[in-house]
Amino acid sequence: MYVVLGGYQYNALLDFREVYDFTGEYYHISNFLNGRGVSSVDTAKYELHLSGVHNFIAETSLFLTVLRNLICLLTSDEINEPEISKMYSEISGDVYYFINELNHIKHLPLDNKKLLDMVEEDIKATKLFISAVKGFDSLKKETRVV
Repeated sequence: MYVVLGGYQYNALLDFREVYDFTGEYYHISNFLNGRGVSSVDTAKYELHLSGVHNFIAETSLFLTVLRNLICLLTSDEINEPEISKMYSEISGDVYYFINELNHIKHLPLDNKKLLDMVEEDIKATKLFISAVKGFDSLKKETRVV
């Protein structure tokens, strides 16, 4: 920090603490910040830890792949069982990897298997709902004959 004071000027520094960088953590934060100031070093630590997840999402376009597979699963009626299994597998793999990245940063009490089962159940329930709506729409169209 660089401060220049003229005659009869003052600068009060509050809420600071002296830290020692035994683990190299503050060295990495300094490189990550690259000279920019932050209101909280603790917040900068979280940003640094989350940068891996942000990079993963940006580089792999995880959500686009998952979204594409979900749309295909929900809207297509002509998908055979091996293709459905492959899409579930891809979605499960992406979600599983994302959960592991989050658990690496902050240990969350998540059961990966249970969460993936819930995702699969939600997909099946949504597919059933969409087919029911399509059936309702087809009945509606048939009754308009005058």
